[in-house]
Amino acid sequence: MSDINLENGQQLYYLEPNTGQYRMYEQKEKYDIDVPVFVKKANMLIKRVGTTSLMSEKILLAAIATANMRKKSDYADTEEGLYLADIYKTTNNDFSDGLVSEFRTSELKSMLKIKTSRYYDLLNEYMNKELFQENWTIFTTVKSGDKDVLSSQNCIIGTTYDRKNGRVFIKWNPDLAEKILCSKGNGTMLSLDLMADFKDLQSFNMYQLLKEEISYAEYLQTKVRKKEPLTEYCVEFNLAEFKFLISINQVSFKDPGEKETRDYIRNGKWEDAEKSLKKASQSDNGGRMYDNWYNFRRRTLASASLAINGFKESFYRYGDKEFDGLCSENHATDIHYRTEMMKKGQSVNGLRFFVRWDKKFDYKSKVEIVEPTDEEKKAEEERHQERFRKDISDRAGIDLSFDDLNALMKAADGDIHRVEAACAYMHDYGAEIENMVGFLIEAIRKGYSAPGNKVNEEIYGYGYICEKFNNGGKLCSEQGMPQEAVDLIMNILYKKLNSREDSMKVGKSVKPAIIVTERLLNLTPEEIGFVFKKIEDKQKTGSKINENYIVTLLFNAHEEYAVAKLAEKNRPEASLSGRKAKNQFHDYEQRKYTDEEYKDFEAKKLGIKK
Repeated sequence: MSDINLENGQQLYYLEPNTGQYRMYEQKEKYDIDVPVFVKKANMLIKRVGTTSLMSEKILLAAIATANMRKKSDYADTEEGLYLADIYKTTNNDFSDGLVSEFRTSELKSMLKIKTSRYYDLLNEYMNKELFQENWTIFTTVKSGDKDVLSSQNCIIGTTYDRKNGRVFIKWNPDLAEKILCSKGNGTMLSLDLMADFKDLQSFNMYQLLKEEISYAEYLQTKVRKKEPLTEYCVEFNLAEFKFLISINQVSFKDPGEKETRDYIRNGKWEDAEKSLKKASQSDNGGRMYDNWYNFRRRTLASASLAINGFKESFYRYGDKEFDGLCSENHATDIHYRTEMMKKGQSVNGLRFFVRWDKKFDYKSKVEIVEPTDEEKKAEEERHQERFRKDISDRAGIDLSFDDLNALMKAADGDIHRVEAACAYMHDYGAEIENMVGFLIEAIRKGYSAPGNKVNEEIYGYGYICEKFNNGGKLCSEQGMPQEAVDLIMNILYKKLNSREDSMKVGKSVKPAIIVTERLLNLTPEEIGFVFKKIEDKQKTGSKINENYIVTLLFNAHEEYAVAKLAEKNRPEASLSGRKAKNQFHDYEQRKYTDEEYKDFEAKKLGIKK
């Protein structure tokens, strides 16, 4: 235990204004300081799965801030030692030795900005040893012979709440002391003030997860690659893994029915773990396991964006200038991000975050986010429901009422993919159908789907295509394309580049697919902008434009763009007044004829030969 971080155990830091560096805060007893306080939280506690709650997360953050390495000899024959000895008699936990967190309940309430009148009752409930151990059981790597094996360990081995004297004690697992105190540097700086402001668990976990990822990405960029920090970092998550990390999917380390889920998590099989957890819980984990993408987006991603960004819609539909404006107007936290879906076939299987870190963020004067009213929440919920109804109606090919939609989703147990498979089966059904809704419900219950209706694995992700051809909104900012046109062309490119067909139609001819995809992959933003101008010219004539026409333009864009640039380069620069009109009589010198020559002309006209 010779490490300096383990000896003093201090985990409170402040941000030095002049250097921008984090410095250790020396005054351990005071929390009403003027400078913003930061806590260094171990990455293993950020990227963890298990059962937890917002209150538990905040208490743990305060416990990390007050963690200290204690020696029993320092408390011998002292008043504090006698007090801790009495605690030991009643709890069988020695808080005078090892890594211990101690704080007064009034200090904790102030640190975490807790206003509820039930604070002391809740604290008494959360200090239950078994509950806290379950909340903070983690997977860690341990040696088993010559191999590293993932094993579950309790971070906390003892807790007590002395309500009479208003003091809380938490004892940490000595085997994990180095990792908890981040003595090896694997930790992320979190503002205690910012973390205390979060109102829901998912936003809390999502913020610290993004902060951990961007801190590591900047470390690689500046310390390892020795380059200037980037303005925006890209972070990707598998969707099922992301749900576990932000605690939508919570797995118990004690429930024997969830052993299969824990095994899948150990092996990194997140989709299988999610399916296993849903099967084991039989209750959809309290309704929080959002298989429906629309529910997950509006209930989790939208509220998290409001809490972290300061504005609700975080999806990558803004150009750089628009996004810069939103970031400058809204300052909820020190990071801003926009989100992009990663798809496998037609379903979303991952999320890509483009994250910015505001190093000049004022932690003391941040803007308080105003929560929407109940009427606004209700109106937005109705808008989302209507959008979802229209989407399913389009897939089914019939106009569904809300009652019809609820009946379909009930039959499918909330699984939208089962509804889509039944719709595909109905489209391929050969006979006339009288009651389409009843037919779909029966198809859902029996698990019918269209013959050969398999979702092909994508070759090029939609995010990759947008990044390659649009590159942060270049088509909008540099080529003057509206976002609708960009989305249309990106969708066509995504469809064609992921097609499994051997040949594709281009114009009136059919060409090998490998040639078409190679041409499309080599397109530049300038060539796509050139195609958009041709589409605009075509629209002005009133002609209809179909997908094949756009694919043909994209296929021929390289040659046609090069010819247009060459013609523009070789165009004469002289003004119209300075040019000489061709084939005009006055451009040539007048010739004078003699009388004798005129007579010869007349004779030739009459056919007279000399």
